[in-house]
Amino acid sequence: MTYSQGRTARVAVIGFGYWGPNWANTIAGYPEADLCLIVERDSHRRALAEKQYPSAKVTSAIELAAFRDIDLAIVATPPAAHGECLLALSETPCRRVIIEKPVGIGYPETVTLLNLASQAGIALMVDYTFLETPAFDVLSREVENLGEIEFVNGARHNLGIFRPDTSVLWDLTVHDLSIVDALFQLRNDLEISCSAVRALRSTHPSVATIQIRGADFPFVSIATSWVSPAKIRSMSFHARAGMALWDDLSVNEPVRVFAAESSSSQDALLDYRLAEVRSPLVSGSSALTRKLRLALSDDHDQISRQDAIRSTHIAAFLDAAERSCREEGRYCKPEYKDTHKESRWD
Repeated sequence: MTYSQGRTARVAVIGFGYWGPNWANTIAGYPEADLCLIVERDSHRRALAEKQYPSAKVTSAIELAAFRDIDLAIVATPPAAHGECLLALSETPCRRVIIEKPVGIGYPETVTLLNLASQAGIALMVDYTFLETPAFDVLSREVENLGEIEFVNGARHNLGIFRPDTSVLWDLTVHDLSIVDALFQLRNDLEISCSAVRALRSTHPSVATIQIRGADFPFVSIATSWVSPAKIRSMSFHARAGMALWDDLSVNEPVRVFAAESSSSQDALLDYRLAEVRSPLVSGSSALTRKLRLALSDDHDQISRQDAIRSTHIAAFLDAAERSCREEGRYCKPEYKDTHKESRWD
């Protein structure tokens, strides 16, 4: 696919800390895009960027002159800097932007930044990385084939990274909520409960468990942690017909499907291993390559609208989760206000 204007796209990466280098590497390997600009405040990280990408201009700030011919900007900074970056980008001609999740910390900030982008005419796309993986495409098909899903169980555990500006909810749980929203569509009549704790002297909650319940919706339980000695990225989807398991750390079998059979005895337990176990073929380009391709396509406005809706709803649920934490795990409904023009909840 070629860039819609018939030439190689000029791309800028803002932030060369944790995730920015992954974007830079993806762009460098994408034939229809050139990594032309890297913005990084830290002098040591700037020096590293200059060494790794000598053909790209490296600056310490978003400068109007440097962005005059940039087609796509990728904001890979911590969430606390998103507002500053979007405000600066709104003063440049660049009108396609990918931003890391979460858009903002808290529902009000999320809506404010989405509105800022909309008013500036920026097609703001959000990097919900796992939704762009080939494994998610396969999982979506298999979950649909299972029929009604009764229960979803997720675990996302790391040892670090401790975020100074946010909690594990906005760093890790947001991934699982994006998957749940993509498969089942979060609704404002659902309820969420959350318990969280600050571990290892972290300034924000570093371990959290959420549960979501509601009519005609799977019961969802998700545990996330920054303090686990074992790295885990898995979600299971349970139906009467069987179970689909997504293990993102599995190289050879990221998705497995277990058919369910029970014996004729009414008291028999369901056994997922009495019937077929399948490992569907998973193949395709990387998540970042796919997001880059979409951002440079003629569908970028549609992608932006979809991401805005998803971001608004996830932020409302995470705010409700934090409210539940303060109220000792009481189930709370998302308090959604129609302050952004795009929503499924109107």
